[in-house]
Amino acid sequence: MDILWYYNGTGVIPQGYPDPMLVVDQLKSLMRSMRSQYLTQEVIAKFCSSGEAPCKSDPGAVTKHWEYLTSLGGSKTDKQKGLHVSEVGWPSTPLGSWLKFSAEADHEGMLPCDEGENYIPKPATEDQRMADTLQKIEDKWFSDPKNAQEREEL
Repeated sequence: MDILWYYNGTGVIPQGYPDPMLVVDQLKSLMRSMRSQYLTQEVIAKFCSSGEAPCKSDPGAVTKHWEYLTSLGGSKTDKQKGLHVSEVGWPSTPLGSWLKFSAEADHEGMLPCDEGENYIPKPATEDQRMADTLQKIEDKWFSDPKNAQEREEL
């Protein structure tokens, strides 16, 4: 599966970072091995402890990641423990949050041009702009009589 990373021209340039699905799988595996039903700060610290992850020796960064991800949780999230295992990943939590974590906690470290930068997830306003643009394209396409039948087939 390919993931299209959002880039607004600022912050981390999304190139060469891990697939967030693989990162989520690694986090869930750590949770199982640590016998935790929640994405705790300890789980995130363990994830960040290998390789050249920018958060490897930065407890403040671990806390920041945990607070951010926990803030996006749903009804099963425990604000004291973190995201429940059933909410780790998307669509339970936004894909952009996992793109952010994947770049900022990459075991290979950040690219030199990204050091000290943060990944900027796609804002909801951009989702709406994209949906509106797609709707205009579809409306124009289907307004042509030669394409009208295709709409009926959908």
